[in-house]
Amino acid sequence: MNEFKLIEHFFIRNMPATLPLGVVGIGDDAALLPISDSHALAISTDSLLQDTHFYADIPAHALGHKALAVNLSDLAAMGATPKFFTLALHLPAVNEDWLNEFQQGLFACAKKYQIALVGGDTCRSHQGLGINITVIGEVNRQKALLRSRAMVGDLIYVSGHLGESALGLLAVQKKIPFNETWLKAHYYPQPQVELGKALIGVANAAIDISDGLLADLGHMVKASGTGARIDYRCLPLARNAMARNAEDLSQADAISLALTGGEDYQLCFTVPIAGQSAMLSLAEHYSVIKIGEVIEGDQIVFEPLLPNAVDLTSGFRHFE
Repeated sequence: MNEFKLIEHFFIRNMPATLPLGVVGIGDDAALLPISDSHALAISTDSLLQDTHFYADIPAHALGHKALAVNLSDLAAMGATPKFFTLALHLPAVNEDWLNEFQQGLFACAKKYQIALVGGDTCRSHQGLGINITVIGEVNRQKALLRSRAMVGDLIYVSGHLGESALGLLAVQKKIPFNETWLKAHYYPQPQVELGKALIGVANAAIDISDGLLADLGHMVKASGTGARIDYRCLPLARNAMARNAEDLSQADAISLALTGGEDYQLCFTVPIAGQSAMLSLAEHYSVIKIGEVIEGDQIVFEPLLPNAVDLTSGFRHFE
């Protein structure tokens, strides 16, 4: 039983049949809780655990940044403006030098995205380092970007370059040579907060790419009751990926990592035909590219067909 089946079996099916008017609960990047006729709080929480989400030798500054950034990516996917966060820190021991580096990375990220720490918890852990952050943002209730709002005929876009974080992880594992661009993408992901806000009123649906494009796009089309058609030739592959020797990394490898690598923390979103002129304007300021369209059905298909060498092993899932 993977994490998604676990949540569905034990929690979603036991939720109340109806939630209070305007509330968006389990199943999106963040919960939405109405605070006025026009606005809602967007709330999301994520945990990072040693040896599951990061190795013990990750630089403390990078971990401080990443712990907050991956949560901010959930707010970006809703089009929300970050406001506040809480931090729960589970420490095996007190290391003042490590804590100093960690808080520098954490607060540098907080300053960049203008979000304030307002509380949390600290305790001793006997099972390795653990970090839990809850982020709170604000968004227009009617225009929030939900996974469930993709419509047949929408065009599908993604931001950034996909697969770079996965390549950075391979470099950390010493499976491929060091590359600064990839390592930075892995250690210092850049949540697309400004793009998310700019997509309000332009995009119909959105999701952040944390488990891999194929898996996360799958979540979005399932929530919307649609399918998707993707042109793999349009995928924004990792920078410098094809500059390497083909024996080290083939085009099929780069495509595989773009589809299933995970931890990109970019956005995948859908835009109706009527919104294409607005997208042209946004493309002047953000790195976005069209990769396909929303179709009828419940499958993700590739036209043209993917090369046989492309590995479509699903994105990361806990308990698998």
